[in-house]
Amino acid sequence: MKHAGKITLQTVYDSSPSVITVTVGQEKIFDGVLEKDVTLDFEWHDDCRFRLHVSKTGKTMAVVKREHRQEIVVENLSLNGCNLHPEKFGQFKNIDNPFLADSTIQTNRLDLNGEWTLDVPLFPLYGVPTLNDHKGFRDVLSDSDTACFGCSFTFGSAIEKHQTWPAILASLVNNDVKNYGIGGSNNQEIVANAYEYVSKHKTKNVILLLCHFCRLQILKGGRLYNWHPTSDMEDLFPEQLSKMISHSETSLLFAGQVPYFLNMIDSINSKISGNVYVSTYIEDHYQCLEKIKTKDFVLLPFYEMSKDVEFASDNLHPGPEHNRLFAESVVQYLNK
Repeated sequence: MKHAGKITLQTVYDSSPSVITVTVGQEKIFDGVLEKDVTLDFEWHDDCRFRLHVSKTGKTMAVVKREHRQEIVVENLSLNGCNLHPEKFGQFKNIDNPFLADSTIQTNRLDLNGEWTLDVPLFPLYGVPTLNDHKGFRDVLSDSDTACFGCSFTFGSAIEKHQTWPAILASLVNNDVKNYGIGGSNNQEIVANAYEYVSKHKTKNVILLLCHFCRLQILKGGRLYNWHPTSDMEDLFPEQLSKMISHSETSLLFAGQVPYFLNMIDSINSKISGNVYVSTYIEDHYQCLEKIKTKDFVLLPFYEMSKDVEFASDNLHPGPEHNRLFAESVVQYLNK
């Protein structure tokens, strides 16, 4: 997949500007004296890891003795419109400073000679459909007017079928709305199942209620696992746990998923006569969706989990009133 990136560098100096080289992977995107602030666009093609490197020189003894400033600030660094948090994940190693011993710090400010690197994992959205293998959907697999996909919030954990938001939506719009939510699911599975469904069944609209970006579908030993950081699978997936704990910023988790997500939305659209509708129940996740919103999908209102409304019997999942409020907010979009 092709990923679109952008980096903004601020240069601060009193007399002598920095000399820098900016490398994305193996490609140089800037090499020279940075006399003024600059924003650089670049492409990236590795779906599993991102690496950017900035080499800075020019902090001579003469500059130091004059007590003149010379600094580069990585103001912004984004991939697919998502913040990669250079201030948190950037590492600067000062090198070849005759007045200071080499050392490495976490920062986005390069005020000495040295090498700044941001090297982070990406979490692609490639998923394996489980539509035909899963047992226990709320509805039988068949044609529909609107097909809904999601996790336990869509399935309706600890409530009756008629209390789920797809069932309430069906009563409000008076047509056939199917519920294909799976408890404990992940966005890889959700999106893959939606595409698998429209490839085999007829529907006008598809609704995706996305869950936590930190949930992953992992294939190991010929078996699929629905994994998340708090699941009881530490021994099975220590590498995934380490990556997720160390790089848990929402925008970073989503950054590597964007191209595949938009590609799958486009593929689903090609097989239906209506629209793809998307929402989530996690606030900062919804903000990520707002940033990548395109004409290819309709962003529904945020699924509000008000504490003033009674929860399901397990006191963890949304109750019937939560679902009614969300379904009512969706109606106006389906009726447009």
